[in-house]
Amino acid sequence: MIVPILILTAVAYSLTNSFINPILVEVARTFHVPVGVAGQGRTVLSAAGALAAFAATFLADRIPRRRQLLFGVGALGLAHVGMGLTHTFVLWLILQALAGIGSAIVGLAGTASAGDYFDEPTRGVAMGWITTGYPIAWIIGLPLIGWIADGWGWRASYLVAGGGLAAAAFLSVLIGLPAPRHHSASLVHHVAGWRVLLAQPTARGWVLGELLSTTAWSGFLVYVGAFFALTYGLAPGRIGLVVSAAALSSVVGTMSSGWVGNRWGRRPVLLASTLLAAVLIVPALGLRLSPLGSLMLILPYYFTNSIRFPTSGTIALSLLPAAPGTMMAARGLTITTGGMAGAILGGVLLELSGFRAVGIAYALLALAGCAVFWRLIPRETSSPVLRLQREPGS
Repeated sequence: MIVPILILTAVAYSLTNSFINPILVEVARTFHVPVGVAGQGRTVLSAAGALAAFAATFLADRIPRRRQLLFGVGALGLAHVGMGLTHTFVLWLILQALAGIGSAIVGLAGTASAGDYFDEPTRGVAMGWITTGYPIAWIIGLPLIGWIADGWGWRASYLVAGGGLAAAAFLSVLIGLPAPRHHSASLVHHVAGWRVLLAQPTARGWVLGELLSTTAWSGFLVYVGAFFALTYGLAPGRIGLVVSAAALSSVVGTMSSGWVGNRWGRRPVLLASTLLAAVLIVPALGLRLSPLGSLMLILPYYFTNSIRFPTSGTIALSLLPAAPGTMMAARGLTITTGGMAGAILGGVLLELSGFRAVGIAYALLALAGCAVFWRLIPRETSSPVLRLQREPGS
């Protein structure tokens, strides 16, 4: 029951971060603001999440993981219900901040649980399964959001899809999640994990590379719905279906990431997937074909990022094995900060130069992230299977 519960919390986390995708244009029209301004709701969400993740780097390994998840999904539920009821743009932004705090806590606690409940040989596969919650949210949640918005308005989407999913995740953790099978080494001081992180050059390097590559991916997720709305005039329901179809490739990527990392080594897989993502995003946002043609272009982009993301998280756990919560909090900080930076950068470039410029900027960020990974992630960061095969007598 552990993996299904963690997948459900990952669905709640991912849906919150991508909730605005099918309804961004509708939200902008309702509040009478430009699309780029409405997109900054993700900036507020990410900024609040970044502050929460930063605070969590001091405390994440001292508060029980189950309690963290309960607090996080509870905050998500309150935020979604509030956004469904508000009629002012300012209050909608404030509630985005609450959603960002809850999202950051759920994201770091869910992935850190892979270090609490699973041993090293199975951790990569477990991380891949947990991460399937992200594309599941896109496949099921985003079409549901669009369908509800088409029928009853975007506020109903927040109430039914967002609030309902958060309630389900809260109950599943409360009733079904057991205590961890083993615990990481205890940290004497609240700041000990943060000090260890700063003292490790490889860990610091991973944080920088993850920040750069995640900024591109998170920014893309904010504006991919607006791309189909403004380029092809698709309604929220159709946008949800398009993103859902693209997310099917993410399911394949996340489910295969553990096997791929065990087979070829996690560092080579991380480098290759980050580099491919940089190459693939340019035609995805730069070419104007048809809704189906653009979908075919973003499919491989979703796939490569969905291999990269869990692989990177598994590498992060191996860099600070004594403090998985601290490392996942640092990862949450990169995700939320990257989401904020990606939304701001994408919004500015969208208003000034259009989607082609957005794609080029995100490609450059991913290339920079790949270069950092190449220089600073140690070559011995590979799968336990490969290391055992290299040992004499294995």
